[in-house]
Amino acid sequence: IGVIGIRPDISYYSEEWAAMEEKAKEKGYRIIGIAHNNELFIKDMKLLLQFPVDGYIFMYSSMTAEIAAFLRKNGISFVACSKTVGLSGINYVDFDPESIFEKGMRHLIELGHRRIAYVEFNNPNYSYSERILNLYKKIISEAGLPLDESLFISRSQYYYYNIYKEDYCREYGKICAEELIAHGKKPSAALISSVNMADGFIDGLKKYNLKCPDDVSIVAYNERLRAETFFTDIELDHRGRASEVTAMLIELIDNPWSGARQKLIKSKLAVRKSSIPAEKTDTVKYAEVRNEYIKI
Repeated sequence: IGVIGIRPDISYYSEEWAAMEEKAKEKGYRIIGIAHNNELFIKDMKLLLQFPVDGYIFMYSSMTAEIAAFLRKNGISFVACSKTVGLSGINYVDFDPESIFEKGMRHLIELGHRRIAYVEFNNPNYSYSERILNLYKKIISEAGLPLDESLFISRSQYYYYNIYKEDYCREYGKICAEELIAHGKKPSAALISSVNMADGFIDGLKKYNLKCPDDVSIVAYNERLRAETFFTDIELDHRGRASEVTAMLIELIDNPWSGARQKLIKSKLAVRKSSIPAEKTDTVKYAEVRNEYIKI
């Protein structure tokens, strides 16, 4: 089984890799990691025919309609680890991004927060960010809250990774927090798509003597299932997803004409210390004095 877009030598992916190996071994398969430049297979799809594999898993990679059509034409089974909206006949296993986002937003709105920031990375190959922005507007409108699109922050993951390498998530969170405060856009709460990013967001708040949750409540997606005692989080079981996607691919290899398979994994929100009612959050305004922010 060829796994595109994940490297076993990077500790960040070790849990997912171990889960895929375990599930593959049960059925007599082996896993081959194929790291690549993001546009490599888009430019030359024939490369996909040169690897000695029975099928492909696309993880953190660029599944396109062209690649899917090419693989189907050549009788190669495949599964994507992302919800591919707008592409028909794609096999995928993923978390339900809209449901996850709504859980986080509803929790903060129920706590009385009116200015809620959202911080994520986007991938231009998918419509995820556009869908989430539309849902953000819908939820804000239904709650009768004022819309400030500057609170919705979605930027290229590759740009920040190229600059900050392994620390890119934390640095991105820090930069986003600093920019919001510097531009007078302080939220009372933030929904953040990674616990590492949330750590960085808190780093950014500290620059202006702000704290979580005293000044800003935070809900974070816990994508690595680290043992969490502080953040209110939405658990994303990546190990479980890796096992599910491997099992699905093996089923497709054994039954290649079984039709498209699609599965969304549900996630739970766990309330902890980082999110508190808005009336307990310090909502005073800030003024810039000698490049520092003080409460007034």
